[in-house]
Amino acid sequence: MRLHLHIGMPKCGSTTIQEYFGLNREKLAAVGWHYPESVFPLIEGPNTNLPSLLAEGVVELEHVCRPLLDGTATDLLLSSEFFFLFMSRFSTETLETFRQRLHDLNIELCIYCIYRDPASFMVSMYKQRIVNRVENDQLFDEIKAPNADWLVLTKPFIEILHPHAFHALQLKRTYLRDLVLLLGLNDLELELPSGNQNTSLPDVYVEILRQFNTMRETGVGRGSVAKLILDVNPASSRALERQAGKARKDKRGVLQSDLDRLAYLANPPLRYTEADFNKAVETLRSLIARPAAEVASGVGKGTRRAVRSSQTAPFNERQD
Repeated sequence: MRLHLHIGMPKCGSTTIQEYFGLNREKLAAVGWHYPESVFPLIEGPNTNLPSLLAEGVVELEHVCRPLLDGTATDLLLSSEFFFLFMSRFSTETLETFRQRLHDLNIELCIYCIYRDPASFMVSMYKQRIVNRVENDQLFDEIKAPNADWLVLTKPFIEILHPHAFHALQLKRTYLRDLVLLLGLNDLELELPSGNQNTSLPDVYVEILRQFNTMRETGVGRGSVAKLILDVNPASSRALERQAGKARKDKRGVLQSDLDRLAYLANPPLRYTEADFNKAVETLRSLIARPAAEVASGVGKGTRRAVRSSQTAPFNERQD
């Protein structure tokens, strides 16, 4: 019996991995793999409360591993980046207890960590906090540079648990395929997720949105801003699309005078030129100037929605 833990790190394809296994839960079950149902309908992880139990010093391992213990599965797969986020909260005593109970139950532990270099990780976090307005400073502070080194953070966790196997994969275009190869599931024709699950805006629009966020005192509606930018960038994040949906209830629109306040600023985490910035502003001006009738007719409606792919193996190569 084997327990497979995908522990993160954050911003390294976790949502795509979780949707991938969720889409293929029945096919996995047919070959003896159990991937638990999630409490969330769309985002699979965290699909277990094991990270919080470990952090609190409570290990209900028999409950978590029930599919293994009752013989309905040979392999149990759990995926949650909260393992990584809670890493500094796990006590040595709790982890040692966890390890011993796995041994007593004759369960082999395999751990998988997907990582990226600290610099690109921090740029991704910067984008998420601006675009998606993530405000959880406590978790962010635990993993921000210079502590965004996955090896430093995971080393005590791995050394105490002594997993049967530990695999570290660098985030690249083939990360999903590489993970499935390690799991030994490459012979199954599994359905692929519909696309990137946490796609950020292009850098120049991240900067424009940041500037709009500083104009709140002028009455600029964030929902209206988000909708403007989404009209320009069809591949923007789902979180921002949900935010843009609130624009219907938001009476505070974006005005030409708001655009006049936008100014080119060098923003080192982002990559864009002054020409890119000016072009983006002019594009927004043209959207604001669209005739009301055109806007009301829903021109371009539905272009932002991803079409779920029924494609199976071979893998598309994608990155979160």
